[in-house]
Amino acid sequence: MSSGDIEPDDAAQTLTIKIHRMVNPAHDTAIASLLEELTRLAFCHPESGARMIYKLV
Repeated sequence: MSSGDIEPDDAAQTLTIKIHRMVNPAHDTAIASLLEELTRLAFCHPESGARMIYKLV
C-alpha cells in the first residue's frame, strides 16, 4: 500500500492525485503505467468537474 496527496488547482480546474512511490521498483513501473493511462483518459471529478491528473512522486 502507498500513500498519496491530492492537490486542487482552482485556476486550472485540475485535481492532481500524487501517489507516493512503492517499496519495489517493479511496482512503481506498473503503477506509473496505470497512472499515465488514467491521466490520458481525462476523467473529471464528478462534483467539481476538475480534470484529474495522476502522478507517481
